[in-house]
Amino acid sequence: MSINNTRSENLIDSIFEYSPDLILIHDKRGNITNMNENLIKVLGYKSKEDILKLQIKDILNYENKDFILPKFLKLILNKSEHTEYYFKTKKNAHIPVEGFGFPYKIGKLDIIVNISTIIHDKKKLQKELLNTKSQLDNLMVKIPEIRLWVLSQKKDVVEILQKGGRVLKESEKKYRDILESIKEGYFEVDLEGNLVFFNDSLCDILGYSPEELVGKHYRSFMKLENKKLEEFIDIDEIDGKAFEFELIKKNREKIYVESSLSKKQNTEGIEIGFYGLIRDVTKRKEAENKINRKLELERVISKISSLFINPLNYDEAINNSLEFMGKLSNASRSYLFIFNNIAKTMDNTHEWCAKGVIAEKENLQGLSQDMFPWWMIKLNNEEVIHIPDVSMMPEEAAMEKDLLQQQNIKSLLVLPLFIGNILSGFIGFDNVRETGESDEEDFFLLHLSSEIIGNALKRREIEKKLKDSEQNLINLNKELEQRIELRTKKLKESKELYHKAYDQVNFYKDLLTHDISNILQTIKSAGELSFIYINDPKKLNELYEIWNLVNSQVNRGNRLVLNVRRLSQIEYTQIPFQPIEVFSFLQEAIKFTQKGIQERKINFQIDSPFKTYNINANELLLDVFENILINATTYNDNPIIEILIKISKLQKDGIKFLKLEFLDNGIGISDDRKKLIFQKGYKKEKQSKGMGLGLSLVKKIITGYNGQIWVEDKVFGDYTKGSNFIVIIPEE
Repeated sequence: MSINNTRSENLIDSIFEYSPDLILIHDKRGNITNMNENLIKVLGYKSKEDILKLQIKDILNYENKDFILPKFLKLILNKSEHTEYYFKTKKNAHIPVEGFGFPYKIGKLDIIVNISTIIHDKKKLQKELLNTKSQLDNLMVKIPEIRLWVLSQKKDVVEILQKGGRVLKESEKKYRDILESIKEGYFEVDLEGNLVFFNDSLCDILGYSPEELVGKHYRSFMKLENKKLEEFIDIDEIDGKAFEFELIKKNREKIYVESSLSKKQNTEGIEIGFYGLIRDVTKRKEAENKINRKLELERVISKISSLFINPLNYDEAINNSLEFMGKLSNASRSYLFIFNNIAKTMDNTHEWCAKGVIAEKENLQGLSQDMFPWWMIKLNNEEVIHIPDVSMMPEEAAMEKDLLQQQNIKSLLVLPLFIGNILSGFIGFDNVRETGESDEEDFFLLHLSSEIIGNALKRREIEKKLKDSEQNLINLNKELEQRIELRTKKLKESKELYHKAYDQVNFYKDLLTHDISNILQTIKSAGELSFIYINDPKKLNELYEIWNLVNSQVNRGNRLVLNVRRLSQIEYTQIPFQPIEVFSFLQEAIKFTQKGIQERKINFQIDSPFKTYNINANELLLDVFENILINATTYNDNPIIEILIKISKLQKDGIKFLKLEFLDNGIGISDDRKKLIFQKGYKKEKQSKGMGLGLSLVKKIITGYNGQIWVEDKVFGDYTKGSNFIVIIPEE
C-alpha cells in the first residue's frame, strides 16, 4: 500500500472516529463503499456487509421524487448550505436528515464523503410550539373581554372564570411540555435583543440558570460590541432558515450552534421581537474542522511533495514549502537551519515570514551550536522541541529562552532535520503573536515536511556529487586524451611515415622486378637475335626491326624512370602553380609521342574553338599529356593510330573548367577496369608489358590541380571501338 493511500485511509478513519453524525461513503456511480456504525444502526441493518450490497438510491431519497444521482450529487456538494433529504431504513421508514458532501481520492478511486445529521422533527415541533404560544398569547390578551362577556350573560361568574382558568392552565402546560420535549434551546428576544422568554434547554446550552439568563442581551454570548441584532445578521435574508455561529458560555467556553430566527408580531401585526431555536453543533463542527484540517494537510503535503519532483531550483522549492506550512499552521515565521558540523555552527538558510512579521534570517548566520546546549541535546536525541509559552521555558534552557525573547517569539514548534541518517539541522514554526499549544496535526505536518525537505536536500547533495564526479571524469578524460595525443603524436607520425615508406619501397621493388625486368628481358632477347642475324644479309630487315625494338625499350625505360622521379617528387614536395599555356604543352607532347613510335603512322587532330588558353598548373602538365597519348598508342593494334583531341569549356558546381577529351581507336577498356587503371601499381592484363604507372601519375597530378580525370567509351556501350580519356582543370 502506498503512503498516499495510507494517509487517505487514515483520514477516513479519523472521520469515523471524530464525527457523531451519519457517515456514508460512495463513488460517483452510486456504489456504496463504506459507512460508520451510527448509520448502520439508524438504517436497521445487522452488518456493514448488508449495506455494501446496495446502492445509495436504495437507502436515500430527496424532495419526494425519484432518485436522480447527478442531481443529488449537485445538491450535497453545494458548500453554501446543507441539504435536506431522507434515509430509508431496512423497514422502509423515512428518517429526515440534513447534510453535505465533499469529494475525496483514495489511490486512484474518486469517492464522495457524505456527512449528515438527523433533524428530529425540529420543524414540526417548532411549528407546534409557535402555534400554542400564539394561542396562549391571544388568550391572555382577551381575558378582560371574556370577563365582561361573562357578566353580560348573567351566568355563574365563578364557574366560568374557573373554567377559563383551567383552559389557560392547560394551554400553559401544553406549551411548557412542548418546550421541554425538545432538546433545542428556544428563545424570544425583544427588538433591543434582550431575552424575554426561553426554555431550560437554552440554560443548559449556555450554562446559565434561568434567573441569570432573564433580561440578558444577546451580546453577552457573542464577540460583538455595540452592534444591534439587525446589524449582526440580515433578518429578512435568513427568516426561518438555519445558520451557524459561535457562542460563548458562562464559563467562557466557545461553542458552535445552529439556529433559526423568525420575526415575532403581536395580535395587531406589529413586530415586537424575534424568536427561534438553538442547537449545539460543537461536536459536529469540531469533526468537520478536523476533517477539513486533514484535507488541507493532505493538499499541502501533496503540494510540497510535488515541488521536489525534478525541481529546477531547490531553494525556491524549499521557500515555497515553508510558506505553505507556515500559512497552514498560522505561524508567524517558518524556517530552516542547516548545521556546519565541522565548524560547529548553524545557519538560517531559508525563511518565510507572515505579513507584518520582521525577518530574522540575516541575523541568524554562523551561530555557534554551543549557544544552544539544551536545544542541541533534544535535537540529538531526535526529540521534537515544543514550547507552548517561551516565558515558561525551564532554567536549563535559559540561553535559548533569551535568544527567542529577543525575537519576540511567544511559542514555537521545531523538528530535527536529517539528511540521510545524519542530523543536519532543524525546521520549525515561530509565533510572535500569541502563546498556545500546537495541534497534533501540526506535528504530523512538520514531521512529514521535514522528511520531504531532508530527502530533497539529500538528493541535491547526491546530484551535486554526481555532477562534480562527472565533471572531474570529463576533465580527467580530457587530460588523459591530451597526454595520449602528445605522447603518440610523434609515434603516429613515425608510423605513418614508416607505412608510407614501406609501401613506396614495395611499389618500387615490384616496379623494378617487373617492368625493368621485362624491359631488360626484351633487350636481351633482341641482342641474341641480332647476333644471329648480323651475318645473314637476308635477315637485314628483321635486324632493323630488332634495333627499333631495342630503341623503344630503352625509351620505355627512360620514361619509366622519369615517371618514378615525377611521382616521388609529387608525393614528397609541393610544386608551385603558375600560368601555363595549354596548347604549347599539348604540341610538345604530340611531338614526343610521334618520335617514340616511328614504325606506325599516327594521325593527331585537335578540335578547339580557341588557339591559346591559360590555366593554373605547372610543368607536370606535360607529363599528363604525354602519358595519356602514350597510353593511347601503346594499347592500339591498328596500323594507323587515330587520336582526336577535343577542347571545350565546362561549368560545374559554379566553377569554370577547361575540358580536354582524348579519343583513340585502341583496344578500349572494359567497364570493370575503368576505375582501376588509375590506381598506382595496377596491371592492365597478365600479358601487359607495364604496370599502369603513367595513369596513376596522371591521376595524382590532375587531383593536385583540383581537377578530375576519367575514361569513357568512344562509342557508347561498345568499349572495343576505343577509349575517351576526359580531363577537366579549373580555369586560371
